[in-house]
Amino acid sequence: MTITLREPFRAVFYTPFYAAFALNAFEAEGVDVRLDTASSPEMTAQGLLSGDIEMAWGGPMRILQAHDRDPD
Repeated sequence: MTITLREPFRAVFYTPFYAAFALNAFEAEGVDVRLDTASSPEMTAQGLLSGDIEMAWGGPMRILQAHDRDPD
């Protein structure tokens, strides 16, 4: 199972994920996580909506902006 996770930018508060990624913790559980960094933060939400990626992280601002542009 491969999961593509897109990050909007690199940040210290994502350190637990980076540590798990570096220690192959996801692989040990049978999950192949592919890390992808967006060229802009807006590309993170667009990737989820288009189905190009399975997961993303970010704060509430991205959700509010996406909902403001398209309430559906």
